[in-house]
Amino acid sequence: MATGDLQMNEVATPTTPAASTEALYFTNQTPGRLARIDSAGTIWYEAEQFVITPNGDFTLTNSAGTAEKCFNGSTNGQITLPASMSYQFDWQVALTNTGTTSHTWGLLFAGTATLTSGQGIGTGQTATSNALTAPSSIYSTTLGSVLILTAASISATENAILTYRGTIRINAAGTLIPQIKASAATTGTAKVLANSYFRMWPYGSDTSNSLGNWS
Repeated sequence: MATGDLQMNEVATPTTPAASTEALYFTNQTPGRLARIDSAGTIWYEAEQFVITPNGDFTLTNSAGTAEKCFNGSTNGQITLPASMSYQFDWQVALTNTGTTSHTWGLLFAGTATLTSGQGIGTGQTATSNALTAPSSIYSTTLGSVLILTAASISATENAILTYRGTIRINAAGTLIPQIKASAATTGTAKVLANSYFRMWPYGSDTSNSLGNWS
C-alpha cells in the first residue's frame, strides 16, 4: 500500500457509534461491500454497478436466426462474473433496421456462467418512424432462451425499443453476454443505437433474499 492509503478489513457489523457519528467498514457478507452504520443503528450499503453503453451505433451481423452480442462497448460484449452471486439487471436497446424480410427481435443471455435461476419482464415497441406503438410486456424465467419482444416487421424504416429488467442468480463462475436476436436475416442494415445500455448490480449470494435493513 502507498503512504496515506486507507486499509479496511472485513468485519461483522460494528458497534453502533455515538450520536452524530458514523462508522465506516467493509462487510464480511457475500459479496463483501463497503458500508456505514449511523448512530441510529441503520446500515447503509454501497452497491457496485457494472455498465456497458457504447457511444456510437453498432451495426449487427444480422444473421438468420443467430444470436449475437448486443453491445460493442468491449471486444466481446461480455462480463466475467464470480460464482454464487445474485444480480438485478436493467437493459434498454434502441435500434433501427432497413431490411424488409419479415422478422421479430428478442433479447437473451449467453456465456459460460451457469444460472441458478432468474426472471425478467421485457417490453417492446416498434414503428416505421419515431412515433412508437404502445408497449407490450412479457415475462420469462428462462433467461438463456430468447425473449421475443416485437411483432413481425417488414418495414424498411423500422424503429424499435426493447427493454428487459429482472433478477439473475449465477451458479458457476464464467462470462455473461447480453445478446440480441432477429428471427430472420432482414436483408438490410440493423443497428443498435448509441447510448443503448445494460447495467447490473450485485445484492448478495445466489440464495440471498434481500439487501438492507429488512425485517
